[in-house]
Amino acid sequence: MSKHKAGITLSFPGTAAEDVTGSMVLVRTPTATLLIEAGLTQTGSPAEDWKTNARRLPFKPSHLDYIFLGHCHADHALLIPRLYAMGCHATIVAPTGTRELFRIMGNNSASILAGEAQCLSRQKKRTVRPYYAPEDVAVACEHIAEYSCGEVYCLRDNLRFRFTPSGHILHAAQLELWLRDGSREVKIGYSSDLGSRIPRRFVEAFQPIRHCDIFIGECTYAMQPSVQMKDRAKDLERIEHIVRSVCVDQGGVVLIPSFSLDRTQNLLCVLHEIFGGDHAFTVPVVLDSPLSMEITHHFIRAGSDTDSAALFDALRWKNVVCPSSAGESREWMRSRRPCVVLASAGMMNAGRSRLWAKELLPRSNCHILFCGYSSEASLATQIKNARKGQKIKIDKERIPARCGVTCLRSFSAHMSHDDLLDYYASINARKIVLVHGDGKRKVQFAHVLQERIEAEGHTTRVVCANSALELRP
Repeated sequence: MSKHKAGITLSFPGTAAEDVTGSMVLVRTPTATLLIEAGLTQTGSPAEDWKTNARRLPFKPSHLDYIFLGHCHADHALLIPRLYAMGCHATIVAPTGTRELFRIMGNNSASILAGEAQCLSRQKKRTVRPYYAPEDVAVACEHIAEYSCGEVYCLRDNLRFRFTPSGHILHAAQLELWLRDGSREVKIGYSSDLGSRIPRRFVEAFQPIRHCDIFIGECTYAMQPSVQMKDRAKDLERIEHIVRSVCVDQGGVVLIPSFSLDRTQNLLCVLHEIFGGDHAFTVPVVLDSPLSMEITHHFIRAGSDTDSAALFDALRWKNVVCPSSAGESREWMRSRRPCVVLASAGMMNAGRSRLWAKELLPRSNCHILFCGYSSEASLATQIKNARKGQKIKIDKERIPARCGVTCLRSFSAHMSHDDLLDYYASINARKIVLVHGDGKRKVQFAHVLQERIEAEGHTTRVVCANSALELRP
């Protein structure tokens, strides 16, 4: 622990201060140093991301007392093992169920880092070492303490907290944090990521935080069209139409690039609900992601009885095929058999979805269905924005984009613009600090939110976070 004489201060050393990735908030008090999340920066540029994630940190990990974690997505959780590689021994305070997911995601990340380090070593003609390894993930797991949502816990006399369901993914939560500075108690609220109001499996229903001194809120989908239940109904119809048209009528392949955590599990259930009762539907559904498979088994063990049963039935569906090796995956890619493919990564910067894209992009009888967010620099965004026939560079190859492309909006695990506005305007707080949002949209959203708050007669001040911001509550 390091002494901090300036009372309570908040700073924003992660890239989420100015972008939609790399969540991190540093909280210093006179008696403790806290970190709220530590996520990887994932922009779609591996070299730049490596430079950012391996950068010198503006604090000493060994001085941290506690790390609070809202959920296990990479951009919120997977810089944490690096802190333990650097001598951290803080307790990781996390919602119940987090430890196993963190282990799975962390080990996969360590494997990816090892491969990237090899590539960088060849490029730079010198040895580049990963900034963490599986043993660092294991050490971090040993420091995780899990707590249930809804109950206020006391870590110290001057430090209390509560997790509140965020509705984002399995085991995800907002954080309420009470800190004492002398005789004064300050309450900080932190959204982590907030979930869509469209019902999805494997999530605990969102519950609002009503009162705090400072609320730190994500704005991933701020200033973007809001999604309603009617959009979900239309998207389900579009999935069925595209799959039957492409796979059954044209003998092609439908690729759904999908995040391994939460998105794959929900989409597998959706495909089973649409086609599972049709015994004439014999198109294989290829679940082509070892990470997704491991996470799926965790979801079956940890989800509610109803959701676990639905996922178990979907996984046992006769149409589902799970390639057991990279070689078997390549055989499916080259076979040209009609099939529906669920493959990670969702943004296609790595993983088998990227390899499938190389095979399918030139084929006019194939289709790529996007069901989630992608960063501006990602391959997914390049494909979304490409004109017919435009060549897209993938791994030094220039491939013409001839396949069909459809973007579905209703499967996002993030809260929509309208719901963010309603929620943040309802919070009784002195300040709302916006993080985890596109720079321009975040500024626009701040203005819209401030106007809404003032129109309703409240005095809350809205602030956009940046890397230089330091707050004293």
